[in-house]
Amino acid sequence: IQEGAELPASTSVQGLETEAISTKPRPFSHVIPPLGTVNDKSLEFSAINTQSEPSIAVSGPNVVIGFNNVSGPFSGGSFSGYSYSTNSGATFTEVPGGLPPIGTIVPRGDPSLAMQSGGRFYYSTIALDVITEESSILVYRSTDGGVTFAPAFSVVAPCPTPPCDFLDKPLITIDRKAGSPFLGRLYMTYTRFLAAGGTDIESCAFRASTGTFFGCTTLTTEDVQGSM
Repeated sequence: IQEGAELPASTSVQGLETEAISTKPRPFSHVIPPLGTVNDKSLEFSAINTQSEPSIAVSGPNVVIGFNNVSGPFSGGSFSGYSYSTNSGATFTEVPGGLPPIGTIVPRGDPSLAMQSGGRFYYSTIALDVITEESSILVYRSTDGGVTFAPAFSVVAPCPTPPCDFLDKPLITIDRKAGSPFLGRLYMTYTRFLAAGGTDIESCAFRASTGTFFGCTTLTTEDVQGSM
């Protein structure tokens, strides 16, 4: 069948009788115009400019998009970039350098975002201590609609001597259901790549507003990858 061709009313295709089929393209009834990029291309380096694995959270007119940003560390920041909008996504502002490192602990991407009412946002990211090689998952909190983020709490894989376990692929969500006995609780899952081989899927819970730690549990020790 050639592109744009019309088939006769009844055509045998591999022994099957079919009705007439048109391969001519049909116009969309509604086309959503592109909004453009959320990252600021002026902050990129010509040969190091990849953004990937985006995560988005929305609270009223405030929108935050987190993404891996390989340019971040070269401007004194981290691999965990983000942009914010205060006008429902009409325009975005990228924050140079993204999430700030904490001393020698550098956020390394894999963003997952969640929100609460009042413009509070939470951004989880994998991180690595560049001196000790200790792996962690950091959660940053924003109380100004996603314009700025500060470290809030973390999960750390203690490693007195390398090789170390590696924590990866975090996902977070917050219980926002009115009347829930767990209202305001932040849940996190992630993959632990064991230094000795194999993987675990683990889950932890915190009070989002205070960082109060409720504990972690291993969901499965099957050799699987990915969070849930």
